[in-house]
Amino acid sequence: MDILRGLSIFFMLMIHVAKYWSKDSALWLVGLQFLTVNIMGTSQFTYVAGLSFSFSYYSHLMKNNSKEHAIKKSLSRTIVLIILSFGYNGFQVLVVGDEWNGLWAWNILQTIAFCRFLAIFFMSIPKYSRGIIAVIWVFLTELIVNWLLLIYQTDPSAGTVYRIFFNPIHADGILFFFPFFLLGTIFGELIFEISHHSELFHHKSVNELNFDPKNKVIKTLKLCFFAGLFLFISGILLGVHPQGLERDYYHLIPYINLHPNIQIASLPFFLLPNSYPWVFYCAGWQIMLTSVLYYLIDFKEHKPKLSNIFIMFGRYSLTIYLTQYIFLFLPSFCGMNFKFITFGLIISIILFEILQYIFVQFLEKKGKGKYSIEYVIKNFSTTIANKILYISSNDP
Repeated sequence: MDILRGLSIFFMLMIHVAKYWSKDSALWLVGLQFLTVNIMGTSQFTYVAGLSFSFSYYSHLMKNNSKEHAIKKSLSRTIVLIILSFGYNGFQVLVVGDEWNGLWAWNILQTIAFCRFLAIFFMSIPKYSRGIIAVIWVFLTELIVNWLLLIYQTDPSAGTVYRIFFNPIHADGILFFFPFFLLGTIFGELIFEISHHSELFHHKSVNELNFDPKNKVIKTLKLCFFAGLFLFISGILLGVHPQGLERDYYHLIPYINLHPNIQIASLPFFLLPNSYPWVFYCAGWQIMLTSVLYYLIDFKEHKPKLSNIFIMFGRYSLTIYLTQYIFLFLPSFCGMNFKFITFGLIISIILFEILQYIFVQFLEKKGKGKYSIEYVIKNFSTTIANKILYISSNDP
């Protein structure tokens, strides 16, 4: 999970540096980056959050044999993330200059927090039924979007729906991203199950069992991989037709057209973020990648070093995500003009990734994770969970 999360943060940093530090003439690089690496950006970050949520949920369930206890543990971390997301939105309003309605805007932290909250109600549903719900959710969201885009600026009720669920349309809206989280919970549950079987495989009495845990792991991973491949191909086939500016919420087409030798009027629909084929395309890729990495790292035990950049980025993902803005805006606060064209921008991206790696290495060596946002969230959520459990245990 750390590697998947680390890959997401790595590519998000790449795009953010290009977006904030490029001259207008070099913004075509931002468009091309979105086309190539966004498949492992915020959507994968949400998917991994669902995977981690599910794994944690079933771990608490196994240790305490109490569904209520597992829910309260999950809810405590959700509360902390909601508080953190509103703090992030407040920073965007006060420092970046967003409008006041940006206090309710779907940044990735807010999306993950509310995905966790919704998922609590879905965890009692069998995993394969959750998969069907995720697919239906994607198509229903497409219907809602098509309805809203026509009337949300003139119809008050449609405008309210838009502001609640799609503020703004190019953000990480809950309706667009919840299917990633829900699919993550399915494969988190599957990984929890096969991890348990892997432990049995090394048990002394394994020969007395009526099943082969090793074979069970292989079959499950194959099922996951081919399910992911099906979604990936389905996304491409459903979205191979071109779409123009009307569905290009991220303005990728205008960005790419800033390149002197490129002029396009449309892109394949599955490459345009926040479209229904894009969801299937990205989710399929992420499920396949999860299957392959689990097979190589956990099953075959080809474990990377703990100092691996993606491992480190994954362990400190929230710390990096929130502190990156200090590094991104620091030059402007110091009166420095950090705006580059293509070559300078590529060098800046490389140096920025290295700087973040040095930063998390310092945190690891200095405090073994104690000087991080993750540590703060863990402590606060534990405190909240204990209070919730104490209050519920004293209820008459």
